[in-house]
Amino acid sequence: MYIYLILLIGLLLTATVDLIHPFNKKDANNWFWFWIVIFILFKGLRWDTGTDWAQFYACFEDSKWSNIFSYWRYGFDTETMEFGYVFLNVLGRTLLGHFTLFLLVTNAFILIVLGKLIKEHIPQHHIAVLAILLLSMEFFPVRQSLSIAIFCFSIPFILERNIKKFIICLLICFTIHRSSLLGIIAYPLINYNYKYKYNVLIYSVIFSLSTILYSAFDFLHSIDLINTLTGGLMHHYDIAEGYMKMESFENKSYLSTYISSVVQLSIFSYPYYHIMPKDSQYKSVYGFYLNLYTLWLCVNAIGYNPAFDIVFRVANMFAIAYPMVVGFTIFYFIKKKIEVLAMVILFGVFLIKLRTQTFMQPESDYYFLYVPYKSFIHEGEPERSGQWPFRHANQ
Repeated sequence: MYIYLILLIGLLLTATVDLIHPFNKKDANNWFWFWIVIFILFKGLRWDTGTDWAQFYACFEDSKWSNIFSYWRYGFDTETMEFGYVFLNVLGRTLLGHFTLFLLVTNAFILIVLGKLIKEHIPQHHIAVLAILLLSMEFFPVRQSLSIAIFCFSIPFILERNIKKFIICLLICFTIHRSSLLGIIAYPLINYNYKYKYNVLIYSVIFSLSTILYSAFDFLHSIDLINTLTGGLMHHYDIAEGYMKMESFENKSYLSTYISSVVQLSIFSYPYYHIMPKDSQYKSVYGFYLNLYTLWLCVNAIGYNPAFDIVFRVANMFAIAYPMVVGFTIFYFIKKKIEVLAMVILFGVFLIKLRTQTFMQPESDYYFLYVPYKSFIHEGEPERSGQWPFRHANQ
């Protein structure tokens, strides 16, 4: 795991220097894009590293112009892969010819989009935001991360209230990962002024309604349209398993998650009310990200219930909100000369997020897919991720 730690700690140290003795604009920009290039290479040059590797490698190898709309994901006459993602694989294979080049191009697109969003909305101390972002979102991006990047690309359209461009982006997302259509929920948030007490109340209610959630999913999972719009999420949900697991569910960890989330929301809300001037151009933008962060918390609250973990896929759509609100908070505490608190927040969030990464958990079932890190020089048929059982089903 040392290669992961060397890169991430190097980025954290760069961010720390920028907080203590801020770089000039040119140097800060150079360091920011330097680390983005480093992580593009790190993510794009991997081989048989990360979850679902074999599945998406098979998609790249077996997709072709004739099966863009009929690529069977799980064998003959089964669920078809979203045609937008299959199209990108066919195009990548035609123009680039190699999976590693495809990964490099897609990872470059994802990180450049996210980098520009950070630069646009938090131009100060953006290196710190990048450090948190890399640990807050999928570490080795594949299909859903592409749709999330396009969703993030559309956030300026939300802030401009340009619903036409936003819808176009969302439809493109939908052709890559069906669950991304639920991103439509984000648009109304721009018209809702952030209210801390109301948001905490909404989160608390959703967090506490486990029984109602099971009943709702019991009804929704039988509706084919709902299942389609959620990318097959409902078909993965096992109601009986959920009820069974709920009986032995450990409420202690569940409660600590709730308390931690409310505490963090409270910290992130402080700058919105007490530091930012009322006429600040950042206030409406920050308010939007706080609302989006609350939405992210609410969707995650559903996922914490036993047998609901598949719902975390939906929450990923809004994961960008977390590093953004952390960034706004750090920036405004620095602005108010409370550097110590800003540093505590940066290091605290960084360590919390680092501990959740698979490559930091030897006891995880997926640890061996990340450690040791393998690059393209280890190219060959997937070994540790296994042969995709439905390989060549589309030949």
